[in-house]
Amino acid sequence: MAWLMNPWESSQMPFDDAKGYFQLAVEEAERILASTDSKYELPSIFQFEMGVMPPLYYTAIKCRCHELRLRALSLLRQVPRREGLWDREELVAIAERVIEVESVTVSSPEIPIPDANRVYNVTIEQQDRGNDLSATFSFKPNGLTGIASHIRETWTWSSSRGKFVSDGIKATASGID
Repeated sequence: MAWLMNPWESSQMPFDDAKGYFQLAVEEAERILASTDSKYELPSIFQFEMGVMPPLYYTAIKCRCHELRLRALSLLRQVPRREGLWDREELVAIAERVIEVESVTVSSPEIPIPDANRVYNVTIEQQDRGNDLSATFSFKPNGLTGIASHIRETWTWSSSRGKFVSDGIKATASGID
């Protein structure tokens, strides 16, 4: 719903006005997860029905209310590992990184994140081996019509930690987006 309100908007600031929709998504996910207890049924990888994973992920990366982001991330960690084509651990790793990258520029969670420091787009690429993950984060630090910046980062699955671990930033680039 938040995206539908401003589909052609090139700024990330309108997402701030969608806080109520993000809050509703988090509350509904909490209700669904609580009502299903530990028996949450997940669809087969071959089904394309959407469960709670995509809205929680979208809330974690696009809602700039710190409290709601963290609630969405916490719920995302509680869902089963797979939901259709979605992989919980991949989404958690990406969402954590978006929150970290955007939050580094503000001294308090109550201070709005400047538009120039917001992640505009995340491109997730599964590597050939199923244990590696790459993502490119796109920013618009020079304004909406300026040159975009991109950060590419990779993660490797750590069985001992039970999560993806960052290999670090592999490349940064600027270019017209």
